Amino acid sequence: MKADCEKIIWHVLPAIRKEFSIHLMKNYGLNQKQVAELLGITPAAVCQYLSDKRGVNIADNDVLFEIDKSTNIIFENGPKV
Repeated sequence: MKADCEKIIWHVLPAIRKEFSIHLMKNYGLNQKQVAELLGITPAAVCQYLSDKRGVNIADNDVLFEIDKSTNIIFENGPKV
């Protein structure tokens, strides 16, 4: 049985990053490389999120609303290095 932190790392974070990637591209017209730079991940990871090879879709509207708000903050503030 996996520990809760393992479940978060392997399932929850990829799902959130996938939604971030989708929202940033759809709402702000960013390309995969720009999304990767903003999120601090590789362009290959973004490609995997978009092609459904990594991360699952989030169906909870409350979570999607919070992700939408967060992508706005990420877009406006840029990457944190």
